Amino acid sequence: MLQQPISPVAPPAPQPFDEWLKGVRAEALTRGIREATVDQAFAGLEPLPVVVERDRTQAELVLTLDRYLQRHLTKKVINTAVAKRQTHAEVLAQVQKKFGVPPGIIIAIWGLESNFGRFSGIRPTIQTLATLAYDPRRAAMFREELFDALKILDSGDVEPAALRGSWAGALGQPQFMPSSFLLYAQDFDGDGKRDIWRSAPDVFASIANFLAAKGWASGGRWGREVSVPTSLLARLPEVAPLQTEGCLAR
Repeated sequence: MLQQPISPVAPPAPQPFDEWLKGVRAEALTRGIREATVDQAFAGLEPLPVVVERDRTQAELVLTLDRYLQRHLTKKVINTAVAKRQTHAEVLAQVQKKFGVPPGIIIAIWGLESNFGRFSGIRPTIQTLATLAYDPRRAAMFREELFDALKILDSGDVEPAALRGSWAGALGQPQFMPSSFLLYAQDFDGDGKRDIWRSAPDVFASIANFLAAKGWASGGRWGREVSVPTSLLARLPEVAPLQTEGCLAR
């Protein structure tokens, strides 16, 4: 007797966004986020398809290091970095005194992350993070970032309309994820707010505090180009296999 082929089981249909958002809202309230904050943040919220598209085509994942540097580290960028370091020399010196991170390092990160403060992101952060948390690829990570973004709104450091950043939810001129903002953002100008969108002192101190917290060692050297012996090149796939996801550096 011939057996009928078994039809493959169709994957379950994704939960509608509105239903999913109700669950997120309920969890946010259990985490102590004020109801008024959640209501304002989630009003009229819809996913952004362009955010998912950008998540699949990150420049750091589709470009080689040489091409990435060629595109981003131009002579104009270097000249601008030198000028900006001179302009902000006084506050950079104060930041270095407190956190131990040299001005050149801070300016370099600032320049590459936001083009020296010219671009800190235009996408509404709550909508962006909700989109990425709803998408199954990295849902758990972005769900936590969404809750942290709601905590930032609850803290009063930034108005809801001003909470904008990159397509990945990175905030302000240092491009901190919300979790990093809560841990490392600084109020260095003393106005009572950790303003990494408009305050240069807060931006510089936040970058330096992040590096210091991650173990920055004053006086150390880094980024030196090395020549790999020919005898080792053939063994590279074995001793240093190419990474295909996460941090590609080894």
